Amino acid sequence: MSRPGAPSDAPGPPSPPERPTATTSVPPAEPEGPSEPVASGSRAFAYALCGSVALAWGLNFAAIKVGLRVMDPYAWNALRYAIASVVMAGLASVAHRRAWARGQPAARARLAGRGLLTVIGLGVLGHGIYQTLFITGLANTASGNAGTIMGTVPLQVAVYETVIGRHRGADGRTSSAAVGRLFAGVLLSVIGVVLVAVGRGQGLSVARETLFGDLFIGAASIVWASFATAMSPWVRRYGSGRVTAITFASGTPIVIALGLPGLGDGIAALRVSGDAVLALAYTIVIANVWAQFAYAAGIARLGSSRAALATNLMPVVALLAGWAAFGEPLTALALAGAGLVVVGVATGLPPARPRSVPSEA
Repeated sequence: MSRPGAPSDAPGPPSPPERPTATTSVPPAEPEGPSEPVASGSRAFAYALCGSVALAWGLNFAAIKVGLRVMDPYAWNALRYAIASVVMAGLASVAHRRAWARGQPAARARLAGRGLLTVIGLGVLGHGIYQTLFITGLANTASGNAGTIMGTVPLQVAVYETVIGRHRGADGRTSSAAVGRLFAGVLLSVIGVVLVAVGRGQGLSVARETLFGDLFIGAASIVWASFATAMSPWVRRYGSGRVTAITFASGTPIVIALGLPGLGDGIAALRVSGDAVLALAYTIVIANVWAQFAYAAGIARLGSSRAALATNLMPVVALLAGWAAFGEPLTALALAGAGLVVVGVATGLPPARPRSVPSEA
C-alpha cells in the first residue's frame, strides 16, 4: 500500500512565506495533563468517537464468529487487512490533500526521514506483531482469559503515561485528582471486564494448558498498550488520518504472510457463504477502516489513557451483541460487570465540556 501523498506532491496553493514550525520529523514533548487534551473540538465529540470504536469492535466479535465458520483465522485476518489497508490509504490521501489545501498545520507538517521510519515501526509493532501475538494466543487459551488480559490495556496505558510524565499540567505539576479519577475508573472497568467474562460463561482458567496462550495474550496487551501510548504525539503532530493509514499499512505485510497459506481456501469458502461475506464487509469497513481512524482521532483529542479507557466499553457491546445475535444468556453477574464497566468509564473521563484549542489533528 502506498502511503498518503507527501505534502510536496499534494495539489493546492503554494506554501505561505512563513512555514509552520511543524516541519521537523520528531514530535515535541507533551506537557498537557490527562484532563487537558490539545486537539480541537469538544470532549463530547471525542467521547462519541471512542464510543463508536467500542461499538464497532464489540459488534466485530459477532462478525468474526460468523466468518471463522468458513475461514481460518489467519486467512481471515490477511484478507481484511489487505483490503482495508488499500481503502484506508485512499481515504487518508483524499483527506490529507483537502487539509493541505485548507492550510491545516498537521497536513503541512512534513513527515519524512526518521519521523516516517518511526511511524512505520509503530505500525509493524501495533498491527503486525500485535496481530501475530493475539491470534496465536487466542487459539491457545480460554476466551475469558483473553478478554480479561486485554481489558488491562487502559491500566497499562495510564501507567505508561504517568511514568513518562504526560499527566503533568501546563505548570509542570501532576493533577492528583485527575490522575486519581483516571486510575479509579480504569480499575473499576477492569473488574467489570472480568465479571462480564465470567458471567458470559467464558470462564477464567489458570492451568498449564492455557499458559502458552495467556503469555501470548499478555505480550499482545503490552504491545497494544505501548502502541497506543506512543501514537499520541504523532497523531497530534501529523494528523490522525495520515498516521493511521501509514501504521496500518506497515503491519499489513506481516498479517498477510501469516494468512497466505490458507487464503485461497478461505476465498473459495466465501463464495458459498453470503453471511461470511457480509461479516467480512462489516469487519473491513466498520471495525477496521472507521474504527482505526476514529480511535486515532480519539487519542489526538483525549490522550491515550482516556481513549483506551473509553474502548473498555467493548465487552459490554459484545455481551449485548451475543445476546441479540446468538441468543447468549444475559446473566446477573455479566450485567453487573457491564454496569461496573460503564461506571468505571464514567468515573475516569472528565465532563464533556467544550473547549477551544488549536487543531493539529
